[in-house]
Amino acid sequence: MKIIFFGSGSFGIPCLRALLDSQHKIIAVLTQPDKPAGRGHKMRMPSTKLLAHEYSIPVYQPPNVGAPDNVKLIQQFQPDCIGVVAYGQIIPPTILAIPDKGIINVHGSILPAYRGAAPIQWALARGESQTGVTTMLMDEGLDTGPILMKQHAPIHADDNASSLSDRLAPIGAALLLETLELWEANELTPILQDESLKSLAPIIKRQDALVDWEWNAHEIARYIRAFNPWPVAHVKHQATRLKLWRASVAEPLHHPPGTILSIDAEGLRIACGHGTCLLLKEIQADGRQRMSATTWARGSRLRIFDRL
Repeated sequence: MKIIFFGSGSFGIPCLRALLDSQHKIIAVLTQPDKPAGRGHKMRMPSTKLLAHEYSIPVYQPPNVGAPDNVKLIQQFQPDCIGVVAYGQIIPPTILAIPDKGIINVHGSILPAYRGAAPIQWALARGESQTGVTTMLMDEGLDTGPILMKQHAPIHADDNASSLSDRLAPIGAALLLETLELWEANELTPILQDESLKSLAPIIKRQDALVDWEWNAHEIARYIRAFNPWPVAHVKHQATRLKLWRASVAEPLHHPPGTILSIDAEGLRIACGHGTCLLLKEIQADGRQRMSATTWARGSRLRIFDRL
């Protein structure tokens, strides 16, 4: 089939690479505009653009995918199908109607669970033990289209958003190729989603990663894993933001939440809500580098029973 690929994030790279190496003809790639990044604010290309250039595939970066000129461009390509993976823009009805075989989306959850922009992060934050990847036919709703195929995957106890995404991405690539093969052969029957099982995974904002020592330590540990590498779980301490990079749940100890209970080579044991305790291992204060929580505490002259 002639396919246009829509995608911007690293999650879509295995899918794009699999398509480029398949029997299908990738006629164009649409991705987000280049953006400034890093301390020097140098313009950075999306990873999908760089990969497309390796294969001499034309790349388009419309700020508004639904703009009339862009819709006309896609119509002129006459794609049989469009594949969408972590694109970052809503696909309007004017584009949904273009390909004869529809638009197939690869989504990082088992739909209808975790519809939205951040399914991997919210599955971790909410303590799920299992997730997966779904391919679906896109419609006008937010991840509401009928399901084509799905593949489950476990969430490991030490997974963060980066490691889980890295495991799910190649699963998504294999599932996309299988979906396209069966869909082209008319061997798949789309299945409507069960609306009673839906849950949402909204786009992440920096304030979503603010945690409170009053929370259960298990919940704080999940947020630390869910929002690594961005926006990073954090607390406020003496008007400074402390980013919490690594932690685990320690043995329960009953003290006021935020109390430092020990400082040793393993890290800081901090009392949390409901009689729980967190072992904080790696931390980063605003304007400073990541370091062991122990090094930070000693440099800050903190003592046992001080409060964060």
